[in-house]
Amino acid sequence: MPNQQTLEALRDVVMPQAPQLWPPAIGWWLAALAAAAVSGLIAWYVVILPRRRQYKSIADEVDAVLKLQPRASVRALSILMRKVAILKFPRSQTAGLTGENWLEFLDRSGHTDQFTQGAGRVLAEAPYSLNSDFDIGALHRLCRQWVLTVMKESK
Repeated sequence: MPNQQTLEALRDVVMPQAPQLWPPAIGWWLAALAAAAVSGLIAWYVVILPRRRQYKSIADEVDAVLKLQPRASVRALSILMRKVAILKFPRSQTAGLTGENWLEFLDRSGHTDQFTQGAGRVLAEAPYSLNSDFDIGALHRLCRQWVLTVMKESK
């Protein structure tokens, strides 16, 4: 039989505390940071980069329009302007605009008054006019400036 003093010297088994869930260990913080960074990169590649490429291709198309005949140039510029507007702004706000409303929208979004009072009026008038006496260069510069303005605001 063991010695009585030896048995009295023994202590109860002490159980360790259960691990706490908060605050997490440094490894979990690093994993969350890495996941956020990867998610941000994926979002940039999936959403922002294709949109920038699309704007760049449209800006290149605006330059290519100058090679067309004046009436065809106006028609092509009008189509390109609608593409950019639908890309940048909600379709419900832009797709149904015509005439003066379309020109006013272009003025507001481009921070100018040249669509309603300047060279941009051709976009609304040329399809219905037999007169082909307009400054396609001024219209081209105005449309290019509008596209660049919209592109800067989308960054």
